[in-house]
Amino acid sequence: MKNKLFKLIIASFFIFAIASCNNKNNNYQELTNLTNSNYIITDEDTFVVPESNNLNGIKIIYDCNNGFIYNSTATKDNLILKPSNDPIKIASKFKGWYIDSECNNLFDFNTKINSDTTIYAGYDIDYLELTNILSSTISLSAVKIEANFSDSIIGGTRFESIGSGVIIGSNNNYYYCLTNNHVIYKPDKYQYQTYKIIDCYGDEYEGLVLDNDNNYDLALVAFSKINYNGKTNNSLKEIKFSKLMPKKNDTIISFGNPNKVMNTISYGKYLDMVKFNPSQATKDKSNVNFDVITHSSIIEDGSSGSMLLDSNLRLIGINFASKVDENNNYLYSYAIPLTKVVEYIKNYENKEQK
Repeated sequence: MKNKLFKLIIASFFIFAIASCNNKNNNYQELTNLTNSNYIITDEDTFVVPESNNLNGIKIIYDCNNGFIYNSTATKDNLILKPSNDPIKIASKFKGWYIDSECNNLFDFNTKINSDTTIYAGYDIDYLELTNILSSTISLSAVKIEANFSDSIIGGTRFESIGSGVIIGSNNNYYYCLTNNHVIYKPDKYQYQTYKIIDCYGDEYEGLVLDNDNNYDLALVAFSKINYNGKTNNSLKEIKFSKLMPKKNDTIISFGNPNKVMNTISYGKYLDMVKFNPSQATKDKSNVNFDVITHSSIIEDGSSGSMLLDSNLRLIGINFASKVDENNNYLYSYAIPLTKVVEYIKNYENKEQK
């Protein structure tokens, strides 16, 4: 049988909704280096866990299942105190606290415990509302990137690369977006290049590559807030970064521009972290040689550089490739994990300061 193949994607998606809670893999990867950056924005939470009267007692973890977790202790009577307020998850209705990460068995707060315990917030997600929020709000952070290369100013041989990008920063004059290195990569045979950025309104801007690194398959692109028509646009938004990576089978979302179709949504599940080994043919463009996210939200040509979000609509990765079988049937997708995205951004900022 032929070997299964993967393909780099200048990629795509269709609506592919899968509802999920969590499974028995409860190990979060918490991101701790998100501060002191011009390009990393995170959410703050106002949820408060009850104060225990047994400061040296059994450890309790309140997993709010919305990107935040909190630690407390049991009471002197070995009881878990029920929070007086409910955690909030976007486009979701809180159902209660559960003893299992799959959110199947409600926790009884009259139950005495004798060891460290985690309880999980459960929700019913309204996917119609979530889709509406994605379309109306997250679209303000998504852009399409058209890279055009030629070997002469007029005429000659030309090549076009189309991908997606996500806005991660701005100032008075510019927006800054992330995409894949292989989207903006200029082959040696071409002398000239231009980069066009298209926002969710269809407005077009001139892009400038500030930095790129094939070892991350990431690039940072700036574009002026003044579009080709001379109008200033201050309405685009930076995406917020998650503080926690998802757990296996959590709902995730890809949002990008497949096959030249703007702002397409694809729901799926977070599957795993796997080692990615680049092929020799792609190393100049994409030399990803570390653990990457696998997920089931469908992506295809045009989605390279698109955002991978958790169900709280916070960034957890940048899509860059998909896996297909010998008949070119889709299997699953790959994304650069947020840990590596943050590492790349920090590296760039360190270079900026030198």
